[in-house]
Amino acid sequence: MSGGGCLWVQMSSPGAARSALGQNHLQRVIVVVGSTGVGKSKLGVEVAAALGGEVVNADAMHVYRGLDVTTNKTLPSQMGGVRHHVMDVVDAGEENFSVVQWRALADAAVRDIAARGRVPVVVGGTGYYVTSLLERRATEGEGGAPDGGGDDAGWAWIAGLGPAEAHARLQEADPDMAAKLHPNDGRKVRRALESVLRHGVKLSDAYRARVLAPPGAADAGPGRPAALAFAPPEMRYRPLVLWVHCAPETLDGALEARVGAMLGDGLEAEVRALDAQHGSREFTRGLLQSIGVREFLGDGRASTATGEAAANALVGHHKRLARRQVKFLGQLGGPRHPWPVHRLDATRPHALALAERHGLSRPLGGDGVDGGEAGAGQVAESVQAAWNRDVRDPAVALARRFVAGEDVVVPEGEGEGVRGPDARAWASLFTVHTCEACGGRTFRGDGEWAAHTHSRKHKKRAAAAARRNAKRPRV
Repeated sequence: MSGGGCLWVQMSSPGAARSALGQNHLQRVIVVVGSTGVGKSKLGVEVAAALGGEVVNADAMHVYRGLDVTTNKTLPSQMGGVRHHVMDVVDAGEENFSVVQWRALADAAVRDIAARGRVPVVVGGTGYYVTSLLERRATEGEGGAPDGGGDDAGWAWIAGLGPAEAHARLQEADPDMAAKLHPNDGRKVRRALESVLRHGVKLSDAYRARVLAPPGAADAGPGRPAALAFAPPEMRYRPLVLWVHCAPETLDGALEARVGAMLGDGLEAEVRALDAQHGSREFTRGLLQSIGVREFLGDGRASTATGEAAANALVGHHKRLARRQVKFLGQLGGPRHPWPVHRLDATRPHALALAERHGLSRPLGGDGVDGGEAGAGQVAESVQAAWNRDVRDPAVALARRFVAGEDVVVPEGEGEGVRGPDARAWASLFTVHTCEACGGRTFRGDGEWAAHTHSRKHKKRAAAAARRNAKRPRV
């Protein structure tokens, strides 16, 4: 660990370093990522303010107008005078806004910011937005236009397909990808269908070409067979990635407090006002995907949920989202996404903030014990001081060097290597499992299947099925 609370995350293979050598001609961008509730929006504003930069939003829900409390959108009062782009640009009722459309807006914003001599700072936790901006996809045309350019209007019918119909069409066009994707995952299914019908590229083939690269195509890394190596992606920008991280137990407490504050700020009223205006129950599209909408509007069978039940569900869903985001972020710097990633540990300031809420002078657990009651100003000052020391100051220092043209790479031998995904998991991504105990539900990939079989609900149903079978007379 280096000083200032910054963990250096090492690019895990020489292939990653080689891929960076060809990036000298690319536009430099600072990218701030992290799980929900960790403080990435705050850091993005601070870095942009310190460097004379402007923020490009990379949160899929913040592109929509509305649900500011529910999506925890950065408000004008929190922007510190820093201009924000690609935020509040899509109507709340729009259900078909795509990552391709977002990337076109983000590209234009980055060009505009750079042309005016300012620094682009991309901020957000939507992983597929960030990767689509930084890496060139297999479905892009030779000219580099997003997904080959062309007449978007002529393909709008795909966005209008329901999940079942889209999956049925994908089954015909790309059976392997259809087997991998759940029929209810409408967004990914439609994207895979558009790729094969519009661009003639089966995502299953493109995926295998990258993940199952031939021996020698890239360095597999320690303990990984060469046949499962990742071919380094072609980069669209030269990034400096700042990952704001927090210990899971501490972040859980921060998320509980955050949800409580959101409810106090009118989250439920905001959601019900949106429902009264639009009345949609398409929870897998558009702004209605936001955590907080389904919890209060029900699942289509019920129109309301009790306040306590909805609040508990909100907390659980935010925690699960944070875990998924950390899982994705753990791949950054590895062979799949060989970007220079610098991890900033925000655990201490979040722990101090929790102590303040509990009226304690020290953090609970880990960093100390209950030191008794404290004045509000005392702990609040410590929270800001800890944030500045562990997060803001090292991030700004790294960003200044990067903007000045320095290669802010991860030194050999320092920090933690970020592992790519487990080889066995990649090899079994297309395996379909059926759970008879849970009513014939299907699961794609061994990872999804393992998560299901270890869940409390499955174990309860499996035990009940076993008891029923034991009572049946043997023939």
